[in-house]
Amino acid sequence: MFKLFLNKLHSQPESEENILALQAENQRLRLDLEQAQTQVKRLQEALLHQQSGQANEQAASLQARFTALLAELGSPAAQFLTQIYLLEKQGKEIQARDTLAIARSLLRVLGNVGVEVSEEPGETVAYNPDNHHLLGANHMAQSGQVVLVRTPGLVYRKSGQGVQRLVKAGVQPEAGADQSVQ
Repeated sequence: MFKLFLNKLHSQPESEENILALQAENQRLRLDLEQAQTQVKRLQEALLHQQSGQANEQAASLQARFTALLAELGSPAAQFLTQIYLLEKQGKEIQARDTLAIARSLLRVLGNVGVEVSEEPGETVAYNPDNHHLLGANHMAQSGQVVLVRTPGLVYRKSGQGVQRLVKAGVQPEAGADQSVQ
């Protein structure tokens, strides 16, 4: 393309009119290039500003959700602290049903944010080392072997992002069970 321009330039007689026209065209192209570069810089700055604004909005939203979660956890936590005070400092008896009510309230709050019990104590399930840990040093189990859940497993269901295991369920091989669960 540049050769074509040079050939055209050399093929025409160098009149002052042609030179002035070429200089004017050159100046116009330089101004266009400067304007384009300025526009690119403005667009880059606008994009950075927009991305920064979105990040700030996301951070504010996350902070608001976290604050709401803490507010929901505040009441059960205060109730637990009161029970600790009554038991340890004042020597008063605490009713198990009161403690269970607080625990249920905590589980409800956790459930509201996506934390769920994956396996419950007393269930029999197929052993999976990714989801279960064996309780007791003497216990062994093969994948698929029937095991009894002793402590619950917990998972976090991320909206649209799948499941993340928080706590593996504690299991023991079921007495006399060498069979696998299908």
